Amino acid sequence: MLLIPIQVHGGYVTAWNSASSDIIAAIKTQMASHSGYTLTVTGHSLGGALASLASPSLVGVGMTITTYTFGQPRTGNPAYANMVDQVLPFGKMFRVTHANDGVPQTITVADGYRHHSTEFWENDPAGANTTVQCY
Repeated sequence: MLLIPIQVHGGYVTAWNSASSDIIAAIKTQMASHSGYTLTVTGHSLGGALASLASPSLVGVGMTITTYTFGQPRTGNPAYANMVDQVLPFGKMFRVTHANDGVPQTITVADGYRHHSTEFWENDPAGANTTVQCY
């Protein structure tokens, strides 16, 4: 079996790595002080890419989370997308995109990047009748 190494966008991973230990420590402190609370991770655009990177890290230190990203660009290669899908299965990671938002398409499949699942795609006007769940 050929193993493909996980690769992520250098700028995104640099940004996450620059703050990750402080963020994880702060979240651990707050979660310990507030038993029974749940953690939801969110991000828009660049913040969506960072939420995508943060989420597996948080699961990796034993946290149970749900993540929502909005207008997230592709963050890593197919191996990264598959890892996110395994660590945060259906019902734990949601990616919302809008038909007129170019950011989710800015880093292309041709460049070796792929989105992770589960996408909710909105068209105009945004609403229940114009939102489609993509698998």
